[in-house]
Amino acid sequence: MKVHKEGTGLLLTLFTILFIVNITLYHTVGKGMLFYSVAFVSTVLFLLVLNFFRSPFRRFPYDSEVLISIRTNVQI
Repeated sequence: MKVHKEGTGLLLTLFTILFIVNITLYHTVGKGMLFYSVAFVSTVLFLLVLNFFRSPFRRFPYDSEVLISIRTNVQI
């Protein structure tokens, strides 16, 4: 999976912050329900942000240099 270059800095920062929060919580509280809840929410949040910045590979059935009208499917 490819990630947009605009999102790499934010993703690294978010990962670092969430990692520090989770490690701190693990060392202070231990393996309790609070730790697992925060770890789950952190993982979901990171995956949502990662999904937002992903750059999917798209294949087009037509020539990508040609403009195609959406309504009539006529090449211009």
